Amino acid sequence: MSKLILIVALILATVNILLCQNYQVVYSKRTLFLEDDYGRIKAVKIDSVEAAEDSIFYPMRTIRHINFDCYSPYAPTWFGEKVIIKPDGYSLFFNQNNDTVIIKTDAVLGEKWLAYQLPDSLIIFAEIAANDAIDVLGITDSVKTISFKAYDKMMNPVTHQVNAKTLRVAENFGIIETFDFFRFPDFDENDYYYQGTNFKLAGMTNPDLGIQNLTWKQVYDFNIGDEIHELYEYWQVWGVESTESITQKTIRKYLNKTDRGDTVYYEVELIRSRTRRFNDNTTSSYLHDTLTSMVCCDTVFDRLPGASVFEEGFALIYYMGKCDISRRTKSKQSLYDYIVGNSGDSCWSWHNCDGCFPEYIYIEGLGGPYYWCENWWMLGEEENQLVYYKKGVQESGTPLIISEVKEKSDELEFKIFPNPAKEIFYITTSSEYLPYTFEIYDITGKKLFTADIYDSEFRLNTAQYKGGIYIYKLVHKDKILKTGKLIVEF
Repeated sequence: MSKLILIVALILATVNILLCQNYQVVYSKRTLFLEDDYGRIKAVKIDSVEAAEDSIFYPMRTIRHINFDCYSPYAPTWFGEKVIIKPDGYSLFFNQNNDTVIIKTDAVLGEKWLAYQLPDSLIIFAEIAANDAIDVLGITDSVKTISFKAYDKMMNPVTHQVNAKTLRVAENFGIIETFDFFRFPDFDENDYYYQGTNFKLAGMTNPDLGIQNLTWKQVYDFNIGDEIHELYEYWQVWGVESTESITQKTIRKYLNKTDRGDTVYYEVELIRSRTRRFNDNTTSSYLHDTLTSMVCCDTVFDRLPGASVFEEGFALIYYMGKCDISRRTKSKQSLYDYIVGNSGDSCWSWHNCDGCFPEYIYIEGLGGPYYWCENWWMLGEEENQLVYYKKGVQESGTPLIISEVKEKSDELEFKIFPNPAKEIFYITTSSEYLPYTFEIYDITGKKLFTADIYDSEFRLNTAQYKGGIYIYKLVHKDKILKTGKLIVEF
């Protein structure tokens, strides 16, 4: 218990050193990850700072609906165009009309101030409604809760959206709950890129607490023994009498992993069956092989969720979310949700398209993309599901069963893979040949290894052998069924 208290104290001390000033709303060397009412997590960070008597912070850019058919990928996030922090305890935010929203961070409990005013129209007062000790990303901190109240020009209370809004500022963490300052005080909830819901802090950097940005390598982070089972289904009506459907089952078993800095190499056992039906014709295929896959970084995918991403005249944003309590997700928007325009243009248009263009979802440590979409223009659907996974001792879902459908052959069903390999070879054969004896000889004919194998799958470790060429034999009931070369890499 005393150790935990010491750790928390050290973290708070580090935070205080980094922040230098209590109840500051935003900080320059920090990225915030905030979750909206729909469970979407988007980031905000400061791109640049002008430091003078007042400090001016300029947040990153995102996509917004500006007006009518006009969208911008260079628009402000919910922090607005800029934030001015004054030495007298006032912080100034700016909405889309460049009107000022005033937040007084050094106000005390019960203190009120004029937060916003439209001449001869709307007056909004803010008040410190509470000052409590609240858990912030696992650390208890002093938090001021700011509420708002709208009045008409005669100071009569009026019904207004802003009356239900809340802003919370933590002493050592800055803003931990907010709304969309850019749309303040009239929040357009019909906007697809609507930023006006409440946002609550889910993570931060400097120090790293809570949820962090999900990267491409983290999506495809597997360990030896992991399994991923995917079910892909597609169907489409092409006309009055033409229908196509595809069912594909895929199992990936991770056999080996090599981490070489920026790149990770996996040895993967791939099992896949595919059935296609077009009207009355059906074709099927089966694949069972060992492949090498490579995972590196993806600079586009690795961008912060909510930041504008540009792709050949299109702009989009990625969202983050939570698959469960321990796994993050990242979603690439559907093509329907892209905006299209030219670099530098302030007004882009909604992309108009027909077809089945899903939102692609990637899951931390479970790969992707997983998706579902419906083609409303032509009757049809397409879906790729994660139906089962095994990671260490964790299992979820129902495993797929994939069996090869083919005519029985007199040829021995025996595979050794990968070949060549450094240390580990995998040997599979049909159960009808069990048990069998597996033997290894050097090139002089000297027997180096022999073992009776009782399982259809056998893992052979050759770490004790020098790199070179060896001969193997498979013996069943005193009959040599198969021989070949076993190549151990240097």
